[in-house]
Amino acid sequence: MTICRASAGDLLTSWTKVCAALFVIISGYGLTKSFAKSGNSGKEFVFLHINKLLIARLWVYIPVFFLSYFFHFMGRPVDIYGGNGLYGTLKLLIDALGVRAFFYTPTLNQTWWYMEAIFVLYLLFPILYKLMKKFPWLPMVLGLIPVLLVAFNIYWNPVSQTEREIYWFFPFAVGMFLAEKDLLNRAKEK
Repeated sequence: MTICRASAGDLLTSWTKVCAALFVIISGYGLTKSFAKSGNSGKEFVFLHINKLLIARLWVYIPVFFLSYFFHFMGRPVDIYGGNGLYGTLKLLIDALGVRAFFYTPTLNQTWWYMEAIFVLYLLFPILYKLMKKFPWLPMVLGLIPVLLVAFNIYWNPVSQTEREIYWFFPFAVGMFLAEKDLLNRAKEK
């Protein structure tokens, strides 16, 4: 892995993805509120929520897959995934499950990166929840470390696709903290 310095434009692009940050805050908030009410174990809770995400993703992926035969500018899915053999089918499944950034495989739509990022955050949720219960500020502090490394030009890797979770770790922890301390409801009441 090559480490290089980030340009001002790269940093500005990373830090101004406000819509994605809001989705991540809402995800952390909603997951925390749901978990507190569920009574399920952390593993069971995360499995159920990832399953819901996968089902919702397939409702989008399947129509896009068929429409891409007619409208995709990069060619048909067979061309994008590299054939209709075992390797092409495996790449299709990886993309359909939303984890293609882990394997650097092709995708029908580059903007689907959010699913892979939220899967990782969901998997980390039980650990973060336990940390938040004992040390409420710790997940947010840990989430700031990658942001600070990039901000001070200590670390930047514009090629790696799987590191994008580190940028969303902080807003996810913020959402969890807002839910845990019930800050949104308290602010609304005032």
